[in-house]
Amino acid sequence: MRCYCADMKISTRIILSTLVMVSMTLFLVSAWYLGMVSLYKDLEAVEDLTKKLNAVSNLHSTVQEALSHLNGYLIAIDPAEKEKFEKAAIKTKEALKSTLFYKDREDPLLGNARELCEYVIKLGEEIFRREAPLNRKDILMLKAEIQRNSDEITYAYEAVHLANSEKLENTISVAKSKRKKVDVEHKAGVIVLPLIGLFLMLYNIRSIIKPIRRLRDGAVAVSNGNWAYRFDIQDGGEITELSGAIDRMSRTILGQVDELDRLFRGTVKALSSAIDAKSAWTKGHSERVTSYSMKVGVEMGMSEAEIKILELAGLLHDIGKIGTYETILDKPGRLTEEEVEIIRRHPSKGADIIGHIRQLEGIVPLVRGHHESYNGLGYPDGLKGNKIPLMARILTVCDSYDAMTADRPYRNGRTKEEAVEELERCAGTQFDPEIVNAFIKVL
Repeated sequence: MRCYCADMKISTRIILSTLVMVSMTLFLVSAWYLGMVSLYKDLEAVEDLTKKLNAVSNLHSTVQEALSHLNGYLIAIDPAEKEKFEKAAIKTKEALKSTLFYKDREDPLLGNARELCEYVIKLGEEIFRREAPLNRKDILMLKAEIQRNSDEITYAYEAVHLANSEKLENTISVAKSKRKKVDVEHKAGVIVLPLIGLFLMLYNIRSIIKPIRRLRDGAVAVSNGNWAYRFDIQDGGEITELSGAIDRMSRTILGQVDELDRLFRGTVKALSSAIDAKSAWTKGHSERVTSYSMKVGVEMGMSEAEIKILELAGLLHDIGKIGTYETILDKPGRLTEEEVEIIRRHPSKGADIIGHIRQLEGIVPLVRGHHESYNGLGYPDGLKGNKIPLMARILTVCDSYDAMTADRPYRNGRTKEEAVEELERCAGTQFDPEIVNAFIKVL
């Protein structure tokens, strides 16, 4: 079953591939971005909790320092301890300011700790504002109050620290988990997107190159003369339209080539008839030689293209006689040596006549060699055996048979049996034995 995508136009496939890549990119980038936003929020929460714990720890240490100096003052009524308390109170107030950042947050433990610290500062200020000297009972009560506040502040600090430490650990754990997820999404983007892009690119390249290669092969076939080649590329896109246009062009050219070929072969046949018409004794000779030669070629397993060459060679093998006087061709008596020499020139003359026609270049050696003998005693070049072109050897047998069976001014034609007997007798000397056997089969 063919893939539906294969029937899309190339431009559509490229656009869809681009949209897929853009969509995948946006999806992965969005997922990564949302993951990073969530991670940043968790990191902010971690930072917030860390600052909170640091602020509470600082507040606890400063207020404990203040309590220590206040307690020392009550024991000895030492002005130096009062001064140290006041300094510690200032630091406590600064520490309280750092916790105001969390005043709008829902943390009752922190609020309670803050109130206790403020109470300690106010307690110290009340003690130092008293004008009457502190008696032992007041000192014991105040020291108990200081101890109670110290215990409550420590308890509040530990409660705040424990609660927020648990939150910090949970937040850090969640942040680590999100970090892993973000890393996975990042790796997916780095690995998956290029792989998808590579796959789509290779698919599109293959879907384009494959039909283009078929177009190339078809173009080569047509350029080699296979005008009947049909591209028939069905990819549902631009290549199909292009192949259809090339097919139409090829059929148009094929029609013109066929027309030219018919005109060319008609001209060759007309020329052949004109040559045979020079003498009443040779009428139809070229056509008969052509018919015999083509049948022998088929018998010997020649290709269609070779048979066509043989056809042209048979029609034009005697074209050199166009320059031979009719008086010589129709002479009833024996020819003189000079006249024989003139007759023997017709193969080379024929080769010269057609040698300038590009379409007939392939038959030039056949026209020139159709009077060569298998034993090397023929003319014009005295070629021997397989040095004589195969088709020229076929023409030699067929031409000789038709000449022997036709009436001439100086003799009557032989019978079929007599001509065949002559061919068999001269097989291996004048004629190629294999071709003689093939000729007798088709005869």
